[in-house]
Amino acid sequence: MSVKEVFQEDRRLVILRLLAEDRAGSLNERVLQKALATYGHNLNDTELREDLQFLETELALSIEKIADGKLWVAELQRRGELHLERQDIIDGVARPSRR
Repeated sequence: MSVKEVFQEDRRLVILRLLAEDRAGSLNERVLQKALATYGHNLNDTELREDLQFLETELALSIEKIADGKLWVAELQRRGELHLERQDIIDGVARPSRR
């Protein structure tokens, strides 16, 4: 596994964790971008959207496009929750540690 893949998988795990921490289970991409930066993942808009699209394809989250598609809002879905609980592991997302 390359270093790029390690960072990519960790970013995706952090996205799921951030969504899980939110009371509503959803965050817009601007908030996600700022929060990811606090974990050392400084992403441009394209990189973040690629990760969100990957997670949506894997049914870990859903994306709502608002403001004529200019702003994306991600919402955690059951498969993302199951991944965080280590009950349904998603390839391409880092495995959560046991807590």
